[in-house]
Amino acid sequence: MGRAKTTERLQGAELFINSDLTLKKVAEIINVSAAKVGKWAEEDSWEMQRTARQATAEKIISNYYTMIANKQKEALDAERTLTPSEVDALHKMADSIEKLKKKMNIGTYYNVLSEFAKSIATTHLEAAKLLAPLMMEFMKEKVKQLQDAA
Repeated sequence: MGRAKTTERLQGAELFINSDLTLKKVAEIINVSAAKVGKWAEEDSWEMQRTARQATAEKIISNYYTMIANKQKEALDAERTLTPSEVDALHKMADSIEKLKKKMNIGTYYNVLSEFAKSIATTHLEAAKLLAPLMMEFMKEKVKQLQDAA
């Protein structure tokens, strides 16, 4: 974008990306029309940023471990052995865990870039404003690379 982002736009992005608020609720909070907030969200890929922020490798791995433990506990509580299909599913989850541990994911990229941007913004605000669109391009490229690798 050629113009500086408004305070409301930046506040809206921060609220939406880092919470479970709807776009409509964000619009109410920052006192901007829902249509305008929706336009900003689309232009700046707020949904992708929210997803990236929430979908870290650590969270996904933790969820897999929980699912494995629950499936094993379920079988123990029922005093039965796992079926071949259950064992296969557990092996697939374990393989996914290993792959995730070895590969950066989009959440990792986003978290590192966010931390970097916040650090730069405290001392070099103008530089941070210039970096923001480049960081978004980088994120989009990484999403594409990770989708192609899947």
